[in-house]
Amino acid sequence: MRFMKRPYPPEWVLEISDDMSMNFCPAPEITDWLHQGILNPESNLFNEDHEHLIEHTGVKFLWAECGFAKQGRDIHGQAEIVAFRASGWQKDRQEAQMIKWFGELPKALITLDARYCTDCSDEDFMALVEHELYHLAHKHSSM
Repeated sequence: MRFMKRPYPPEWVLEISDDMSMNFCPAPEITDWLHQGILNPESNLFNEDHEHLIEHTGVKFLWAECGFAKQGRDIHGQAEIVAFRASGWQKDRQEAQMIKWFGELPKALITLDARYCTDCSDEDFMALVEHELYHLAHKHSSM
């Protein structure tokens, strides 16, 4: 079976905005890549640890212009169970943004550092995505 080349972020995501806000962009191509390899039992990249995600469509991916630092470490990916801790217009605004990006409210979101993902090796990209998938599994099981 031929495996799809790993996805890269669009170049515009890496550009610094005129208003100095960070660029974000939905990344459905990562979901496609994931289903062709890591979640495909016929692929040599298949990982049965993530088998529960094969039919699960609620995990979405997002490119972020860059990473961030936390406790002295560079962060290149972040997994989260989507939950809005707001009400009124604040919640409505946050939900509307997700629906605009993904066409629905995701159950979980993995955000990846576009700069890092542009420059890292295929192996490091796969390791980052799998690392974040393990975080989701852990967060889901501890809820």
